[in-house]
Amino acid sequence: MAKSPPKKRARNTGPVATPAGGSRPTWAEAAFHAAAGARPDSDLKEVLFARSAYALLALVREIPESVVRTALAAPTAIGSMARLVAEGAVLAPGVEAGEPLAASYARSAERKRRVIERAGGVVGATEVGAMLGISRQAVDKRRGEGKLLAIKSPSGDYRYPSAQFTADGVVVPRLREWLAACGWRNEWMQLQLLIGKPATLGGHTMCEALASGDVRLVEEALRVARTAGEQGG
Repeated sequence: MAKSPPKKRARNTGPVATPAGGSRPTWAEAAFHAAAGARPDSDLKEVLFARSAYALLALVREIPESVVRTALAAPTAIGSMARLVAEGAVLAPGVEAGEPLAASYARSAERKRRVIERAGGVVGATEVGAMLGISRQAVDKRRGEGKLLAIKSPSGDYRYPSAQFTADGVVVPRLREWLAACGWRNEWMQLQLLIGKPATLGGHTMCEALASGDVRLVEEALRVARTAGEQGG
């Protein structure tokens, strides 16, 4: 008599079941099971996810409650992770020796997050097009022509800091001239300067100065942009 083919075991992608009379799964186990239904679209991403989750769990076990509170104060999950690594990597055993730049990388990410926050967040090309009454292609063209400041995201898309638009939904006056004059060519440095408040602007940000229409403030904003990067300034 022929044997029946063995049944394939279905992959468990649902919630973690609590065994009869057993203890409930830990939060970490529950998170892993919940993520099982959202498998990464490549093996490399799956390996990265597994490695990161393991490292995160090990880090959380070692750091003090004060660092946890600092991480949880971030408004986003990514911000929490950046703060956690920035503050906790130097405290966890073996991390500093194995990857001495880990905390530095995380601090850099946290600084960028704060810059974006101070800039009022970022919007995509489609949203910018709708605001300006132009197509997405026209937005891309303006970016290429140096008329708009954009930050390239990890996915390759460009995101536009909200600070460069006025409350009326138009581009800050003379922004193109300011960007062309800026001594810094890195977009992150440009954004940090654009939302900064140099002492010579009397408490105004660069964006506010450009939008003010005050000739003195506008010219001073352009002068500061031209001298950016000189002698570390």
